[in-house]
Amino acid sequence: MPKIVIDLSNAESAWEAIPSGKYVAQLLSTEERESSSGNPMLVWQWEIALGEHAGRQIRSYTSLQEHALFNLKQHIAAFVKEELDGVWSGDTDDFVGRRALLTITTERRRGRDGEERDFNRVSRVEPLDSEQAPRGAREEATRSRKQAADDDDNMPPF
Repeated sequence: MPKIVIDLSNAESAWEAIPSGKYVAQLLSTEERESSSGNPMLVWQWEIALGEHAGRQIRSYTSLQEHALFNLKQHIAAFVKEELDGVWSGDTDDFVGRRALLTITTERRRGRDGEERDFNRVSRVEPLDSEQAPRGAREEATRSRKQAADDDDNMPPF
């Protein structure tokens, strides 16, 4: 058995759901997996970037089955400006490190232990410059886009 020494004085005693609402979040990763029913899906790992819950992480899931592609389209549309109609070809890893506006909802259901508790779910993903963005988030999006453009200007021409 591993022996460890760790300070738990600031550790929460139990996990608590994030209150329902809109949150600016940074995409940490995307991963292709198989759902519990054996269907292909993408798992999007997010970190809340601003506010009281900054640093908390949440996942969203997008099925790759044809009848459920609306959710994948919504996730991609949060990062690309082009019209998403027809075939889209791209790499979701290109979105890692960028921010979007998540609508997080809280649902009450039974946990694995049979106890009822609140769980979070990402119910919507929007571009950060969306009209629905909380005050200050649009300005943050403008700064992020300007910084990305400045970074591109400083890149060597090869």
